[in-house]
Amino acid sequence: MDEIRRQTTPVRSKKGCLTCRSKKVKCDEQISACGRCRRLALKCEWATASQSRGRDKARSKPRPAPKKILPNVHYAHLDIDVNYSRGTTSGEITDDAGMPAERILAANGTTGIEEFITYSGTNTAAALDDWYQELGFPSDFLDIGNFTAQANLDESPSESSSGPLFPLQVDANGESSLGAYEEHRATVLSAPWLATLTSPLNIFSPGLSTQNIVLSPSFAQTAAETQALHYYKTHFPTIMVTKNVRWSTHMVMLRHGSQTPMVMHLLIAASLMNLGASQHYDADICSAARGHSRAGVYLLIEAMNSSAEPDYLNVLTAFFFLYKYMAEQKNTNADAMIQFSHAVCEYVKRYNLDTLCTKSLLSCISSTEVTARVCLPRDKQECLARLIVWIFYEDVAASIRGLGGLLASHLCAEPEQTNEIYQCSTTNLESAWGPDYPESEIVDDIENGPILKFLYEVMMLYTEVNEVCRSSILVGDSDTIEAKLMKLEERSRFLFRLTTITTQPRSRLMINADYMVSNFYALRIYKFRCFHCNGVSAITPPEVQSSLTAILQIAQRSFSVKQQSQMIERFQWPLFIAGIETSDGIHKEWIRTKLKKMRLSRAFKRILEIQDKTGRRVSIPLVRQIMCGEGTALTGGEHQPLPSMVDGSVCFGQLVEGGA
Repeated sequence: MDEIRRQTTPVRSKKGCLTCRSKKVKCDEQISACGRCRRLALKCEWATASQSRGRDKARSKPRPAPKKILPNVHYAHLDIDVNYSRGTTSGEITDDAGMPAERILAANGTTGIEEFITYSGTNTAAALDDWYQELGFPSDFLDIGNFTAQANLDESPSESSSGPLFPLQVDANGESSLGAYEEHRATVLSAPWLATLTSPLNIFSPGLSTQNIVLSPSFAQTAAETQALHYYKTHFPTIMVTKNVRWSTHMVMLRHGSQTPMVMHLLIAASLMNLGASQHYDADICSAARGHSRAGVYLLIEAMNSSAEPDYLNVLTAFFFLYKYMAEQKNTNADAMIQFSHAVCEYVKRYNLDTLCTKSLLSCISSTEVTARVCLPRDKQECLARLIVWIFYEDVAASIRGLGGLLASHLCAEPEQTNEIYQCSTTNLESAWGPDYPESEIVDDIENGPILKFLYEVMMLYTEVNEVCRSSILVGDSDTIEAKLMKLEERSRFLFRLTTITTQPRSRLMINADYMVSNFYALRIYKFRCFHCNGVSAITPPEVQSSLTAILQIAQRSFSVKQQSQMIERFQWPLFIAGIETSDGIHKEWIRTKLKKMRLSRAFKRILEIQDKTGRRVSIPLVRQIMCGEGTALTGGEHQPLPSMVDGSVCFGQLVEGGA
């Protein structure tokens, strides 16, 4: 009976018609209409091949691609601006020049710093120039000349036994000997990503002409210079600013200085030194940077001492790049830095540049003084003001290390005039680019105006703290500066609130707020350390402790985004000062891993060793010496000299006086 039942009872179908399967009943699987559907006069439907639930078919089914989410954020390190609020409706990520981001990533095929220092494109200058004009620039945007397309990649600059600021041999016509090469040297740069390139054109940035680079008369361009220019165009500006690189002040300086050998030498020197520092001070890159700095310094000294009509803009541009070069050097020449700061300050005072860039045309016409009749067009005034402000920032940073600050002191002595200089500088980009400057960038400048003004006010307070440190510190001085800090914090509380918002990804305004408010908190800690210069173990005040916490919170959140490499660069000083003040060992170790600048990392380790052995804070004067490699370490209760880090080069001031 059971056997008969097994034979007559149909097996439940797994491949029956859809009608039977929907009712979960048996189907005899007779195509085209099964018995049940015929009996009940139902429509008999069958699954197609694509609807089959077979195991093999399911495995071969393609996975759905996730929908792209495009945040409203500026990726500075990729030169990409994703923006919905300013007319972008297509949802496509594009870079500043209108090139789809996917093409950039596909061309580079790399991550990290290689994204900025490699470029895979065509091997012809014509193709680059065509692409360059597609980006919307006029054909004469940059004339950077005498570029040799057949430059030998195996050439490398010779090293001089002189210090980093000693000029090259120069003949009566002022020709630099930079470009003398040693044939036995294998390559200009040892970077592994350069070994795959066959022509300097392969790493030339779109937006740079390959025809008219102007350097010293006898200089023959090599891959090092090509690489430096590309690095400058892509990565170098993003370390300092979050502005769209295409419309940044860095590109204005390159455009104006491209025909001036002095500017180009120092621009390349600063770019190469920054690149070399990011690669643990690669010997070949740093050697090429030193060669350009020597040639540039010679031409700068010549321009400063010339009896011809002074070229203020190019000289100040050269000052700025020389500051950047010296700040990135592995070992700081303290005497050279101090005398360089003095020379910059004297140049500004000699030509009254701080007054010149704020003087109206009407005041020039009505003035009775002959020297006061000198007046610049408004666009040049604004450019001059921007350069003075940026050099002021670099001088303040140098003064924190005890290596300058003379220009900062001069400007801080006239706060109202300095504020006028800053206000004049705020419209520099719009006037420099003219009608080509996009409206979206004007809106962006207005949005970021308050936070940039906040940074300026913070730097002025840094200068006041340094001025007090140079003189006898009184209790009243500390109270006065603390009152100014509290007033600035209260006036800018809406900017501080931006740093507490955890929204990701962050807009350019929020990124700027994170960095610049962190500098304010660092100022609070720095001021506390300065006014306890005897190294006593004072109890950390509540406002200093809260500043420590805020810096760590902001930094931790900032480093979790895609712009991490740039954010880490900008946070080096706040992290350093917070790290030597905190007593939390976990925080110290985390900060140590984030200090990418070798000089700061080395100083951080040495300062913590001293504080652990003595149980006391290291005073700011000693911190400065250690940062420059000239400090003293305490071992066994005695002061032991640190190894000298100064290379004995001739300082800038001696060069100006003709001592070299």
